[in-house]
Amino acid sequence: MPRAQPGNVALAQTSRVPACGRYDARVPLPETRLLAGVPLFRGLDDDALAAATVDARLVRVASGRTFFREGDPARAFFVLRSGRVKFTQVSAEGHEVILRMIGKGEPFGGVAAIEEGSTYPVTARAVES
Repeated sequence: MPRAQPGNVALAQTSRVPACGRYDARVPLPETRLLAGVPLFRGLDDDALAAATVDARLVRVASGRTFFREGDPARAFFVLRSGRVKFTQVSAEGHEVILRMIGKGEPFGGVAAIEEGSTYPVTARAVES
């Protein structure tokens, strides 16, 4: 399985803070334990996990706002730290279709970790803090 590239990993947190897409300080080492449960990082020892996440950032997105939209350049791989995220696509008829909802500890936006120059195939919206 491909491994995440340094600099494109983020812990996602939905919040009531009005900021959208704000990249905060580096992720502290204890937070990397959440990442250790993600298949992309599973099996890495502490040193390898720390190296893979050295440039990881915490991203806070207010409920109702988006992490990314369908067709946006894929720039980050996320692991949801708290809240819930809804994934949607627009149908050929122009209707928004809900594909999936995720919760704490689940990864999303993995295309950014795997394929350079790709775009997100869905819209990811914070729905719960």
